[in-house]
Amino acid sequence: MSQVQISPPSPPIQLELLYSISNTITQNLEWKKALDEISILVRKIFIFDNLVVYRLDSTRQVLEVVYARAAGRGRSAEADSTWGETVAYQVFQSQKTILTEPTSPNSPDRLERPFVLSIPLSVGDQTLGVIIFIRFGGPVFTPESVDLAEYISRQITHLVERQRIQDEYRDLEVQHQQSRLQQDFVSTISHELRNPLGFIKGYTTTLLRSDTEWDHNTQLEFLKIIDEETDHMQELIENLLDSARLQAGQLRFQF
Repeated sequence: MSQVQISPPSPPIQLELLYSISNTITQNLEWKKALDEISILVRKIFIFDNLVVYRLDSTRQVLEVVYARAAGRGRSAEADSTWGETVAYQVFQSQKTILTEPTSPNSPDRLERPFVLSIPLSVGDQTLGVIIFIRFGGPVFTPESVDLAEYISRQITHLVERQRIQDEYRDLEVQHQQSRLQQDFVSTISHELRNPLGFIKGYTTTLLRSDTEWDHNTQLEFLKIIDEETDHMQELIENLLDSARLQAGQLRFQF
């Protein structure tokens, strides 16, 4: 079966599109919106049917799909087409580009003849994820197209890294807010404990004075105040225990 050869854009147009991709990444766009724009630009200079971006979930240590786009033949059979899950882990572990060709090259169904180009998204020695380009039924990935895809992937890596930093910053802000609320809470409770403790100490000391006789009603009044302030102190101590549970992760604030 003959394959249709599509001529790549001329060098000036290609450079202009690469510049547009780089410019889109440097703009302060929401990252999925930026990927939408990038995928449109990429397809003008680089053929793909499916594009998938996997990112490492550092909490669960698994690769999760954070962006996927089907175009052309991929769009017509999006639900049934491959998205490169298996090879994504191979690329992530090896930190190397992997190019796979169809296992059934003679199949009449293009979806059964995927050419898959998988590229790690790395910053230094750290791999943040994997990007996968899939062509159903061809054309094959030439060395020049692989070089171009790796260049595009390096640009997208900056976007993924920026998003990772923003996510970590938000997590730190939440942790800082929780820590500040807890510190304020403990500081307030500690201050409040001094009030009932002062009442209890004051009235107890007064009742124990040996140089004064208190009538029965006055004693009952003092003891009633001591009892009320003891209950107040017990309530504050319960709040402190809740704070300890919060710090241990057994209790959480619901904002």
